[in-house]
Amino acid sequence: HFVPNITFGPQTLKAIRPHVKTVMDVHLMISPVDAYLKAFAEAGADVLTAHPEAGPHFDRTAQMIRDLGCKAGAALNPGTPLAAIEHVLEENDESLGAVEQMLAVLAEAGPEPVAPEAKLRFQEALERVRANVTEAEEEPEIGSVSTSWEAAAAGDATARKDTVEALRRLASVNRAAMHRANHEAQQLGSAGAWAAALLCALGFGAALVVKRRLDRRILRPIDELTTVLAAVLAGDSHRRCTIAGAPQALTPVMRSINAVLDRSATDQAEDPDHDDMLAAFRHLLDEGPPRVLVDDRNRVLAASRSVMAAIDEEAWAGTRQALALATKGDVRSPVRSCEAVGPRCFLCTLNQTPNHEAQAADVG
Repeated sequence: HFVPNITFGPQTLKAIRPHVKTVMDVHLMISPVDAYLKAFAEAGADVLTAHPEAGPHFDRTAQMIRDLGCKAGAALNPGTPLAAIEHVLEENDESLGAVEQMLAVLAEAGPEPVAPEAKLRFQEALERVRANVTEAEEEPEIGSVSTSWEAAAAGDATARKDTVEALRRLASVNRAAMHRANHEAQQLGSAGAWAAALLCALGFGAALVVKRRLDRRILRPIDELTTVLAAVLAGDSHRRCTIAGAPQALTPVMRSINAVLDRSATDQAEDPDHDDMLAAFRHLLDEGPPRVLVDDRNRVLAASRSVMAAIDEEAWAGTRQALALATKGDVRSPVRSCEAVGPRCFLCTLNQTPNHEAQAADVG
């Protein structure tokens, strides 16, 4: 993602430059980039590295950087093909073509002076090389050719030898630059691929860590709570939550559940005939008017089938409130009567089944 703003700009580089002797390679992940090149060069940058993806003319950007006296670098995103900097290589290729043309002109003439039309071709090729300088090492060789080529074209053997040698060195400079750029591009591609692979590996590893923490801190404790409650409902009065190793946030919940289960087990232990009494009442409740058996905590222990069949959530909430009051001696509709039938147990007789329509009719 390329942005116009710069967090660490030329002023930061200018402040750091006097205190360091290392090469300052400025990576400009910005767009537009050309407008900032001069400021960074004047601030002390040795290398200015830009992105071909940030603009349509990276070759111009690279040339501007070289004109400012800095080395030009290219940075490619992992998804960018190497073809993005092929045109930079083509510039060196153009220089090589011009060098070959000049050598061909001299070779065609042999020891004789160069013909006027061939001399024109040599001069045109030399101008192309001068206009396409991409490496600092090219300039002295171009200077040598510029000094000796006219004498060489006139047939001076020494000047011709000097010109040919300078042209060969110029070709070597451009060829080396092409190999170097190609090697750097391959390294960028490999680095990008490895970076992408590393990011994928890190992402996968992070996902595994998150899954393990989620499993340990949330899923396992919830599964433990579900298993305990299911076991208790199935009749296992000894099953409790395992607190050792449980996450700190859920430990109080597990302790509270264990305390409730312990208290329930204690109550049942104090009344050995509790289960037998409940079984008897469940059988008797279906005889006669609708009745409900509750304990002193307003827990429903048993109820008539007529009550269960006609239960309505809204009406039942009101009935539960009336049952709670009745166990404390305050009997009111829809409870007709309430009597203690055992330790902490009360048998409440209702006027009618607790459905919403019946209560509405009673109020009317």
